[in-house]
This record gives sequence, C-alpha cells and structure tokens, in this order.
Amino acid sequence: MALNRRVSHQVKGFNKDNRPDNNQVVYGKIVNEHGIPVASSVMSGNTSDKVWNEKALDFVADVFEKQMPHCIFIADSKLINKNLFQTMMNPQKRIQFISRCPANFSNKLAEEATQKAYDEGNWEDIGVISERKGAAEYKVQEFSEEVFGSTVRLLVYQTSEGIKRFEKKKEKQLHELEKDISEVEKNNLPAKPMLEKNWNVFKRLTRKAFLPILPPW
Repeated sequence: MALNRRVSHQVKGFNKDNRPDNNQVVYGKIVNEHGIPVASSVMSGNTSDKVWNEKALDFVADVFEKQMPHCIFIADSKLINKNLFQTMMNPQKRIQFISRCPANFSNKLAEEATQKAYDEGNWEDIGVISERKGAAEYKVQEFSEEVFGSTVRLLVYQTSEGIKRFEKKKEKQLHELEKDISEVEKNNLPAKPMLEKNWNVFKRLTRKAFLPILPPW
C-alpha cells in the first residue's frame, strides 16, 4: 500500500554515502512491531525526515484511526519538533509515541532532565536488555514534565558503556588540564593584566573540561 501515487524526482539530495555527484530518491517505510511493512512511499531525493514523518503520521492517524488508542508510533529523534509534537499531543487525535529527545528541543529539555537525574541519583537498575555477550547494563529514572502545555513522560538512561566512555574522556581532559596549568605556572607573570590575559587563554583551552574552573585571584 503506497501513501501516494505522485511521481518522485531524482535530485541531488543529502547523500549519506558522500556521493554528491549521484542523484537519489528517498524511500519511506512504515513497519509494524514485527518489522513487517504496512506502507511505503518513494519521494524526491531532497525530502527531509520532517516531511516524511508528517506524511507517516497523517497516514497512521487516518488508516488506523480506531486502533490508535492502542498503538504506539516509534521513530528516531527527527520525529520530535514543536509542530509534530503538538500534532501527536492533540487530544482530539492523540498519537502515543516513543522517540529520543533532540538536544535543542524545548529549551534543552533533554539536558535538564539528564542533569536532574544525576542530581537526584534515584536510578532503577534494569540490567541488560540484550542477550549479546558483554552487553551493557542499564539504569533508568522517570520524570513527568509539561511541554508546550502537555504532560509527557521522560526516561533518562545510564549505561555501563556510557560510564566507561565518560571516565576515559575525563581522564584525557584532566591530563590536558594539568598540562595547561603547568604552562601557565611556567610563565610566572606577577602583573595582573598579563595574568588575566593568560587566564583567558587558559579558559579557552579548557572550555570543554568537566570541572568548574575559577580564576586564581
């Protein structure tokens, strides 16, 4: 079943294979929980994910109208923007969904929720979710927040692999921080204007450090 019969156009879209010399088309597909396709559409090569998600949501809401209270629409973070969010939260035509929250959505909602989770530390251990050997272990915290006038459920996950990556990155940045401190100390400049100049350079070099940095005066 196709979403429409409109002829698609081969254009120089956004080629993920780094072949801008090739034309392309975009193929959108909706599958059920078993991965079986229920609808598809061939679109112009420069069709964005946002446009496809709009088409997919319209299709799902129209075709599965009576079943929608029991359905959950699952998509990646391209699903989440203000317009589509408000469409799915419309009480007259509500669509339940699961997606990843983009970093820039609703005044950095994801960052705020993550910070809150680490501040409170009320992690629930849910173990591994894969049978793969050496699979990561997961912990989760749940919050309810009001977003654009609607209450949503937010889940913040912590993984054992993520912690390992964080510790490795922290060690590297601390090492670089110590080197920069040594360079500043070697200059041994007592004059405050020069010290402030060096301090500004130092802050620029360490702007991605994990630790808060305060001036030495």
